Amino acid sequence: MLSIGKMSVGQHAYYDELAKEDYYLEGGEPPGKWFGQGTSDLNLQGEIRSKDFSDLFAGELRGKRLVQQSESTRCAGWDLTFSAPKSVSVAWSQSDPDTAREIREAQQEAVETALEYIEQECGYTRRGKGGRIVEKAKCIFSTFEHGTSRAEQPQLHTHALMINTCVRQDGTTGTLKTEKLYEHKMTAGAIYRAELAAQLQQRLGVDIIRDDFSFKVAGVQDELCEHFSARRKEIEQALEEKGVSGAIASSEAALTTRPTKQQISRAELIKDWKQIGISYGWSTDQLAKLLGVSRPQPEAILENLAKLSAWESVEVMMCSQACFTEKEAIRYACENSQGRGVSADQAMDAVREVLECDDFVRLGIDDGEHYYTTQKHLEIEQNMISDVHDLAQSDNIKVKAKAIERAIKKSAKAGKPLTPQQEKAVRHILSGDGKIAAITGDAGTGKTTILNPVRDALEASGYRVRGIALAGKAAQGLEEGSDIASSTIASFLWHQDKIQHKWDEKRAKKEFEQWVEYKKSTLNPLKAMAFNPTWSPDTAKKAKQRFFEMKQKHGMDESTVLVVDEAAMVDTRSFSQVVSHVKESGAKLVCIGDSKQLQAITQGGAFQAITEEIGQERLTEVFRQEGEEAKKTVQAMAEGNVREALTRYAKAGDLNVSDDRDMAFSNLISDWAEKGCVRPDENLVLAATNLDVFELNQLAQAERLARQKLSTKSLNVGIYNFHENDRVVFTRNNKSLDVKNGTFGTVRRFNKLLGTISVEIDSEEKKRTQVRTFSVKDYADIRLGYAVTTHKSQGATVKNAFVLTNETMMDRQISYVQMSRAKQRTQIFTTRDEAGDRLADIVRRMERDNIKELALKKLKEDQEMKRVAESMATRKGLGI
Repeated sequence: MLSIGKMSVGQHAYYDELAKEDYYLEGGEPPGKWFGQGTSDLNLQGEIRSKDFSDLFAGELRGKRLVQQSESTRCAGWDLTFSAPKSVSVAWSQSDPDTAREIREAQQEAVETALEYIEQECGYTRRGKGGRIVEKAKCIFSTFEHGTSRAEQPQLHTHALMINTCVRQDGTTGTLKTEKLYEHKMTAGAIYRAELAAQLQQRLGVDIIRDDFSFKVAGVQDELCEHFSARRKEIEQALEEKGVSGAIASSEAALTTRPTKQQISRAELIKDWKQIGISYGWSTDQLAKLLGVSRPQPEAILENLAKLSAWESVEVMMCSQACFTEKEAIRYACENSQGRGVSADQAMDAVREVLECDDFVRLGIDDGEHYYTTQKHLEIEQNMISDVHDLAQSDNIKVKAKAIERAIKKSAKAGKPLTPQQEKAVRHILSGDGKIAAITGDAGTGKTTILNPVRDALEASGYRVRGIALAGKAAQGLEEGSDIASSTIASFLWHQDKIQHKWDEKRAKKEFEQWVEYKKSTLNPLKAMAFNPTWSPDTAKKAKQRFFEMKQKHGMDESTVLVVDEAAMVDTRSFSQVVSHVKESGAKLVCIGDSKQLQAITQGGAFQAITEEIGQERLTEVFRQEGEEAKKTVQAMAEGNVREALTRYAKAGDLNVSDDRDMAFSNLISDWAEKGCVRPDENLVLAATNLDVFELNQLAQAERLARQKLSTKSLNVGIYNFHENDRVVFTRNNKSLDVKNGTFGTVRRFNKLLGTISVEIDSEEKKRTQVRTFSVKDYADIRLGYAVTTHKSQGATVKNAFVLTNETMMDRQISYVQMSRAKQRTQIFTTRDEAGDRLADIVRRMERDNIKELALKKLKEDQEMKRVAESMATRKGLGI
């Protein structure tokens, strides 16, 4: 692990005190060592001397001032702490002197490899008026190896102090510009762990097992590692007591729980640690058996394994984003290389070699970093934009003018009159240029409302309207809100794939045989033996009939209009396929969404790119919020004015800042209970993580039980106990039950003997009660529905919303969705640690924009920058 802490002048004494020369007898740690290219320029070599160390902290050396900043205000440096995995520390504590030395040397090698990367990528300084000139600098590090935690247990770690004094290329000195230090933190940590793992394999021949993003030494007893984790337990207990989580909270807890470090010699501590090991049946002898079991791989094999790690890293990143940086690729490659014997340098070299091959495209530089994407993904984006352009240039469908006017009047008679803005959007879809149209709108502006008159006018003009959305719940909402027959995008693409070819009996037979094998794999052995359908003329006849029925039902042609709802959440690959099918069929495409809300989980940015290509009609008049003040608050969030929005919530008494997380939970449930216990369907709790949602659901259920709003009888389904009248949410699509992932309902009854539960599902059709009864053995994908994650709430509208913040999942898009669900009132519950002084921290997190963009956009921006630079160079050459 790598953590970074900012250091003030005067803190050097702590490290200097622990660097006694005779550390075994006097209780200190090993002497510190200088590292970095700048040390030779300042004649800082070998072990650290106290005077030089303290001088550098003050910005001087041997009577010479090195920096201009005053001692009282300057940052002295940064403490980069590299902590070995617990199994490494435990192995070191139980080893003989020779093995212990090898482990310590492996630790130092790993730290220095990471520091070389940090110096290369983060070592910059400023000079000139206002610091406008940025140039490369040589860094100065002081490394101190420590072997114990503050609980006096084995914790091998190194403090690498990055001194805020550097040497410029011309030999002058100055301070560091370290904004990139935090950006490269995760990559530097991965480099350290990869190198440490490789060093241990090379030096000791131990087996290394990858453990998520870290690793562990195979064979080191888990129980002993757990015993020696008291310091981590202290931090976790402090976090639990405060009810907080996350990296920032962990760092603060580490400081506030830090006991005074005792001056006990390593010799005494190691003796005690080995006695503890023996009590667990583990000692130097057991460790010795783990050595030499792993043989070094030939260089050629290691190079191939490094390339494999590099390719794997790209595959991982391209699952969730359209482009990536070299530092991201290095991070994942180093994580993938742990346990393969691949050194950090080999992993980094492999990444750089792989990125130079023809499979990748360099998109340009943004904030000093090169961005890359795969040639294959860029082609998908380019084909999509090309198809969008062709659709935009095609002749639009012909909708009767009278049909448009009748549809608009019909909507008004039905009690849903269109605003001028909505009417303009309707006319844009029906009579605008081209066979593609995009409508964007803020949350609650009636994007779905305009689709009713659109459908009426199209059907009256002889067109068939179909709808698709990413999630089943969204497709259901589209269908219920606009009367447009809708399905998921996955279902749409599956059917298009099936019907895009002509009828082929050979292909149909092959698919039939594959289906039979699949069905057999789902049955028990006896039923599988009995299940043996064969392909026959009658089977072929039925298959052909089903094919043409499918083609008629799901096929598209010039008389089809396809509506994509919540388009911003659709990934680029799927969007590209949708656009391609629409273009080939001659149909028209209508895209509706909001890029300000939740983004695609995988590669995103397609909808935003489409709107930039063809233009858009935007809806900004909000109808969901009933009060003017609530509308203004949500509008502020939509525009990114987070501080203004939070100030409005605070003035209305709707921003609750608690001392700790437990209190935030308690305050939220207390406020929710006033109305939520009676009408939980109208009062929804929103949280960022499934863990928070689980706890909030338990608290809400307990509150309703205490107020006798639930039956005392219960039925256990997985980790939940459901009572009659409980609110539940379905978490998986099921055709036979006609429920979607995200469908809400209320438990009406259950039968313990039969193991069945009956749920009345929420429906827009208030006059009709819809109850689903099912066996929990056949379908157990339900959970309590008083609280849900933000992602599950997009598209939902409730009277009141109760939002629990979480620092680990907070950005502009998530916050906007949370604040825009309620018609009447939204209450926000946070902690002092998350909010920060005068709301500074929570504002910063909510302002963070995580909007996704196409890789093609970065490529175009780079090309434009090059064009401008060439133009300026030409003008300068001509003397213009």
